[in-house]
Amino acid sequence: YAQYVKGPMVQPLKDAGGANCVASGRQMAELIGSSAATASGERLLFFTNNKENQPFLEALGKDYTVPEQLLHVDGFKVFSAMDSGGSHAFHQHGEAWIGGTSGEKAWWVLPPKAPRPAKVIGCQYLSG
Repeated sequence: YAQYVKGPMVQPLKDAGGANCVASGRQMAELIGSSAATASGERLLFFTNNKENQPFLEALGKDYTVPEQLLHVDGFKVFSAMDSGGSHAFHQHGEAWIGGTSGEKAWWVLPPKAPRPAKVIGCQYLSG
C-alpha cells in the first residue's frame, strides 16, 4: 500500500519537483526503523487515515476486533507509527480510542482555547 512520507507536522513531504513523497508501507517501516530524517533533521512519521488510504485501513481492520465498549466510536480511522521518542504536534479531535501494539504513549492535555505551544519532542516535557 503506497503511503505519503510525512514529517512531524503530519503533512506529506515534497520532492524536488513539488510532488508528495510516496513509499510503500514496508519502505516506511524501514525508513522509520533506520531513524531516517527529513532534510532539516526532523523524524519521519508513518501516519495515514481512512480518507487518504482506505484500502490500507480496511486491510488492517481484518487483524483486530474493536472492543464492544468502543463500537459506538465511529469516525475517522488513523494508523500512526514512529520510532522511539517520536511525537507530533498538539492537535484536537472528537471522541477517539487508541490501540497500541508496543511502546508507551504519554498525553499532554490543554484547555480547548489555550494557544498551541511550539513543536517540541514530547519527551522533552518530561525532562524540562
